[in-house]
Order: sequence, then C-alpha cells, then structure tokens
Amino acid sequence: AVNLAAYQPDFRNKLASAQHDAGMVSEAEKNYLFIMKENPDFVPAYTNYGYLRLTEFQDVMQAEQMYDRALTLDPLNEQAMINKSGVLIYRKRFREAEAILKSLISRYPANAQAKDLYRRVQSMK
Repeated sequence: AVNLAAYQPDFRNKLASAQHDAGMVSEAEKNYLFIMKENPDFVPAYTNYGYLRLTEFQDVMQAEQMYDRALTLDPLNEQAMINKSGVLIYRKRFREAEAILKSLISRYPANAQAKDLYRRVQSMK
C-alpha cells in the first residue's frame, strides 16, 4: 500500500509501527522521518517516533520533544498526553505529569491507562 500511496501518512505510519514492532528500527525511523518531512502536521508520526526514540535509544529528551510537537499540533491527543506524562514521571516532574493526567481524565474518563498513571503519580509525590 505504501508503494501505491507513498505520500499517505496513515499507510506509512502503520508500516513504520509494524517495522518497529518487528525490530526493524532503522526502517521504522526512516518512515517516521519521511512522514514528518512530507506531512509536518501528522500528529501520530510524532507520537510514534517519540516512542521509538524512547524505547530503542533511551533518548528521553528527543522523545519529549516529539510529544511536545504532537501536543502543539493537537493539544488533546490522548496518546501524546499519555506518552508525555510517562516521560514527565520518568524525569520526576510529577506536578506537570499530574496536571496533564487530570486534564486527560476529565476529557476521556474511560481512559484506564491515564487513571493508572495518575494513581502512580499520586503515590510518588
């Protein structure tokens, strides 16, 4: 599908996610970078690339930058809010994480992951 629709970010994003899951990190990274270059407003690429940078390279700073970019484009993006909160918790910036999680839970009360992270932040303070 990517060959037929090379500039469709949804297809390429799914391919990159599958590549990351399969351990094809370099290929996934190339695809995320391509998406961000060609579709600079495509939020899922920033969120997923941040996750790749965090999990594969332990690059907390770049992951946070990617989540910040995603949230600049879409301040209510659930996954970007979750991922940003996780980075903030890791960096022991509990108040900031708590604020994001409170906002997330108020907007998406069924989000179990946000509730779990919020409980964890409460126990760390």
